[in-house]
Amino acid sequence: MPGPPPREEADPAPRRGASRWLTVVWTAESDPERRAAWGKGSAGVRVLLRAIAVAARLGTTMAPAFGVRSLSLMTGLHPSTVALNLALLRQEDDPLLVRTVVGRGKYGDRYRLRTPQAYKHHLGAWAWRSTHVETVHPAVSYLGASAALLYETLSTTDVGSSRLARQALLSRSTTTKALRTLAAAELAVRGPAGWKRSTCSLDEAAVRLGAHRHRAEQLAAIHAQRRDWQALLQAARPPVESAPPVMVRPRSERPGPPHSRQPGVRPTPARTTVLTGSGEPSWGG
Repeated sequence: MPGPPPREEADPAPRRGASRWLTVVWTAESDPERRAAWGKGSAGVRVLLRAIAVAARLGTTMAPAFGVRSLSLMTGLHPSTVALNLALLRQEDDPLLVRTVVGRGKYGDRYRLRTPQAYKHHLGAWAWRSTHVETVHPAVSYLGASAALLYETLSTTDVGSSRLARQALLSRSTTTKALRTLAAAELAVRGPAGWKRSTCSLDEAAVRLGAHRHRAEQLAAIHAQRRDWQALLQAARPPVESAPPVMVRPRSERPGPPHSRQPGVRPTPARTTVLTGSGEPSWGG
């Protein structure tokens, strides 16, 4: 069994670092070439990047370990879609993510969040935006990636659908469909001059939509899968002997009889090897 991933140096301000990386994400998704490379699933990639920023905030490092099931829970995307999107992101020429450790056994992949060289001079462009991420809330992730991104764009002021589409970086048709979804969920209302957020809170909407219950069911399924996986890993471990084998020094290397030693000098104890539960030798004296 492989050991745990190497310890990463803790970021002195992980929340600030993750929030700063969010400005990089907003800059990246406003890049038409990069967004085009994400293809038709670009909305899913965008909500995934937000979930990664939230995961980094919750940790103590800008190189957190990510499990596709946990990210699936945060985004509403299927785990296989999360895995495909992560592969897409790490294969970019000037990536937002760099995989530093390939997960094995019970340990997940570990990534480092980075600022692409192309965007380093744009970092102040999105500084005005709030770093509060709503797309991971059960209510909006339950409604889908496009609806989540559009809800992020809505405010308490009426805005026309064409302008919303430009602000949310979504197509007109996708915006129209997402607005209908949000309206049906009572999270958006249409006023005289356009669309805005309703007075309904996300928590209220989650209860009404059954999103909290849906996430609880997903979480229970994930825990069951993890228990099965850990049981499988445990079954694959080498058996631990009841009496661990001991390696003893050859006779020629053992300490001589007491009369051959200098007074007051104790013999050096024989070095032994104990087979630990991990199957790795542990040297002791």
